[in-house]
Amino acid sequence: MRRQTTNVIETVLAGDPTVSEHQRESIAAIINDKTPPLEPMLVKQNEVATILNRSRQYVWRLQKQGILTPVQLTPNGHALFRREEVMQLVNQAVA
Repeated sequence: MRRQTTNVIETVLAGDPTVSEHQRESIAAIINDKTPPLEPMLVKQNEVATILNRSRQYVWRLQKQGILTPVQLTPNGHALFRREEVMQLVNQAVA
């Protein structure tokens, strides 16, 4: 990949707050000809909100309505959701 292309990609990523840290790491690995890291199987509420392009309150309402079910709570009380379930919501356009 040309250095100019790499610079453009890095500039775009730096200016896009919706790109998660995992996505940034994956793209950096690809740019540097390395294997990208695996995505975590569980995601926090704020990550779900980013994936759905909605607010954390919206995610909380999905949880309260039984549409999205947390599978685990962190020691700090944060709900963790299955990434697969979140992606199903994206594909169904429920969100």
